[in-house]
Amino acid sequence: MKKQLLLLFLLLIGFSSLAQPGGRYAQVKTAKIGFMTKELQLNEEEAQKFWPVYNKYEAEKEELRRKMMHEINQNRKNIDQLNDREVEQSIELYLALRQQEVDIDKKYFAEFKRVLPIRKVARFYDAEKKFQKEVLRSLQDKRPGMGDKR
Repeated sequence: MKKQLLLLFLLLIGFSSLAQPGGRYAQVKTAKIGFMTKELQLNEEEAQKFWPVYNKYEAEKEELRRKMMHEINQNRKNIDQLNDREVEQSIELYLALRQQEVDIDKKYFAEFKRVLPIRKVARFYDAEKKFQKEVLRSLQDKRPGMGDKR
């Protein structure tokens, strides 16, 4: 679970740092659109149907990531000052947020199947993971002292 929290934390920090002025977030978003379009091999008709659904999906996931990040930050700072019951409630809240993430994925799985062939839906999930790995790799390469540890 620590590895998952660390990965989530690094990913969220990476995206929040990209949101800084200078348009890096917009650059990443543009790169992701190109990456996803290429990986999914979307034709024009599919792209017109897919991107509005995807944008709603991303908006819901982003809102949830912010809630999760807030919870992680709150508890990381205060864990030693919380009693056992409060720590337990914090973990339960985190797990509930993770469940919401799964619920969003299930909801949009149905939506993606409506607008894309099932094989492209499967490629979508693979492409999401590939893109996240690329972002993390890029962030690690830019951090001093991290080096290339692949």
